[in-house]
Amino acid sequence: MLPTMKKDNHYLGLPLFWGRDKTKHFQVVKDRIHSKLVGWKSKALSQAGRTTLIKFVATSIPQYFTQSLQFPAGWCFQVDKLLKDFWWGFSPTKKCNYTPKAWMSICQPKPMGGGIRCMEDINFAFLQKLAGIFLRN
Repeated sequence: MLPTMKKDNHYLGLPLFWGRDKTKHFQVVKDRIHSKLVGWKSKALSQAGRTTLIKFVATSIPQYFTQSLQFPAGWCFQVDKLLKDFWWGFSPTKKCNYTPKAWMSICQPKPMGGGIRCMEDINFAFLQKLAGIFLRN
């Protein structure tokens, strides 16, 4: 007799069965990013150090998932807010934060901004790559 699988089984971090509410599946990825950001002391790092950590560590966590799934725009906005707050050195408990420069101006190519890529653009690029692979084959 074959063993039965539970509905909440995962393979390589992705759920095998999807329900209507996909936000709980994406919450795991957001929690991983948040745990990394909380572990770093943003006040002790320079702006360049925070930029490097965001570019090479925090945005690389969801890349495996974004290669095959379309993330909701609201989820991308929430992750970008986490990254923005870390980049400006804000604590997660502080409610009112003034940023002298817009986050979208920082999420530009390096000569025009900070060189940080926003989550929605990363997700869109990977989905375009996947569509190109499907069209070629």
